[in-house]
Amino acid sequence: MRRAALLVTEGRGQAVHLREDANVNLLQTAWLAVRFAERGFDTRIRIVLDGGQSPEEYSLLCHFETAEIARLRAAVELSADRGAARRAVVREIRE
Repeated sequence: MRRAALLVTEGRGQAVHLREDANVNLLQTAWLAVRFAERGFDTRIRIVLDGGQSPEEYSLLCHFETAEIARLRAAVELSADRGAARRAVVREIRE
């Protein structure tokens, strides 16, 4: 089983007028992502664009059971057309 790393960063800074914070956040996240990837982690980055929400509030997946997340991932990974499968999973989550 391959190790995974999910890096969550805010994409607009702590306040709308602090765009420099967003740039620093993104640069730090990119730096960390490279380090994780070099060590064999399957690395993903999630950028939270609405700075008023916490990463937990932003992602519905945080509220799903482990088995349900595994089912959704398998639906994409085992599909011949991953793009279409990913869009179908997103529609399912939204509903």
